[in-house]
Amino acid sequence: MNASTSKSFHQVKEERETRITRIVGGGILKKDGSNAATIFEPRAIVHASESTNSDVASQPILSVAEQPSKPPTNSFEFQRKWNSTDDLYKKWLVLQSLSPETLPNFFKSSLEPPLLGSILEVILHVVTGGSVASTEVASYLKGLGRIPRFDTLILFLSPKEKSSTANLLQLVGENVGWRI
Repeated sequence: MNASTSKSFHQVKEERETRITRIVGGGILKKDGSNAATIFEPRAIVHASESTNSDVASQPILSVAEQPSKPPTNSFEFQRKWNSTDDLYKKWLVLQSLSPETLPNFFKSSLEPPLLGSILEVILHVVTGGSVASTEVASYLKGLGRIPRFDTLILFLSPKEKSSTANLLQLVGENVGWRI
């Protein structure tokens, strides 16, 4: 290559930029600013008052969060459902979707102190609210007590959680097989 035919990087870049015409467009944003195009068509919403079946219209309409769902299959899924709501009664429904006898095998060694503290807080809430019989709560407390490492988990509860748990055990008034 001789010096007359070689070009500098700057010259090559300028030639390339003059040859290439760049067109911005495509995708979901339009040049004219009308971004009204939707990918999915909206579904038709039928209200209960518009329904022709009187049995369906008389049933209460549940929101998505209130509709019964299948119970969690593992502790990770349980924790995801548990953390998806701040409503203590809905958390109780998540716990109630599991039978008390299955808690030891369900959680095995995956239960952590923050989740245990939260579960005990929810149980205390439903007991003090009077919405659940103390015998049902006692069965869940017995099930929790049979979880491996449960005695160790209780050691890591905060003083406030320990106090609330002691209050819960006193309210239940039944020997659940463990104590604070």
